[in-house]
Amino acid sequence: MKIISAIDLEDVSVTCKPLMFNFESRKDKLEHFSYQFMPGKTYAIVSDPGKGGSALSYLMSGRANRYYGKISIDGNKIDNIQMGSYGWYIGDEVHSNASLFKKSMTVREQLEMGTSELHTVDKLIETFELAPSRLDRSMKHISNERWNASVAIGLAHEKQVFCFPWLDDMWKNAIIARLTLCSTILKQNDCILLIPVHNICNIENFIDDIVYLKG
Repeated sequence: MKIISAIDLEDVSVTCKPLMFNFESRKDKLEHFSYQFMPGKTYAIVSDPGKGGSALSYLMSGRANRYYGKISIDGNKIDNIQMGSYGWYIGDEVHSNASLFKKSMTVREQLEMGTSELHTVDKLIETFELAPSRLDRSMKHISNERWNASVAIGLAHEKQVFCFPWLDDMWKNAIIARLTLCSTILKQNDCILLIPVHNICNIENFIDDIVYLKG
């Protein structure tokens, strides 16, 4: 897959209801947003709840079905399906397509399905400090380690834009060490990381740029 040099959003608007296991689903709206995201950086997307932070993260991971405006990668306009080939919603997982129904796989199985030649399964397990005892469980049964595991799976599948769901202060404070580790590894791999939050308390030390969304 081509390595991203820049992602440009021009006058982008999207309304959606981001979904994530164990997270409250609420309507979120981003309006007339323009910005250029660069690889190798971690961005704090700061907004009030429902005012665009969550919607932007969902959009950049390729999960939003409809949006208005223009998204370009290296000057070439893309759609949400193409965005999904680059983007990854952290906490998400890969499902088996072997049957008509989505089937959860273990963390190890999802890593082994990856197509990356750069990131081997063993190296990802070591880098993200994944517990061997949890590798053969599904994502919903590995507690807060799912954040590290999900980022590892994204890299295994050659994703370059990583987007956390909306992190309120309770969630953010509970996983601060994981946020720091994931940010460090993704920057080393020239990836883009978005963290939508209400404030940057406790994450300012590893944030490269702060994007404030108008309320």
